[in-house]
Amino acid sequence: MSLLSLSIKCGVLFFVGCIFQVISIRYLKRGAIFQHVYELSPEKHQLKVATPSFGGVGIFLTVSLGLVLFQLFSTPVLWAYSVFSLFFVIGFLDDFMSLVKDKNTGFSARFKFIFQTVGACFFV
Repeated sequence: MSLLSLSIKCGVLFFVGCIFQVISIRYLKRGAIFQHVYELSPEKHQLKVATPSFGGVGIFLTVSLGLVLFQLFSTPVLWAYSVFSLFFVIGFLDDFMSLVKDKNTGFSARFKFIFQTVGACFFV
């Protein structure tokens, strides 16, 4: 694969990803899928009130689309995609737990750190 070909593919995927993110953010805002922020939290935390959750889904789908569309099925790429998928699952479950509990109480920072470290060690 030439550098020009790779650059064009990356550019196309970046453009498609940007469009997909805009669409998914609009959908998430319309569905009122936001993080719940504690009312007495610091003022800077209150800015997160309008930030939709599950933004990583758009990134994950864009990367997955690029993998399939450009047939990037070599062992190193699939290995990196597996690590990426693990971190996506951690983030998705964290957001999902916050949404289901109706509070911003997904995984604790300690649990996320341990899970990410163990997962990274597995892939190393």
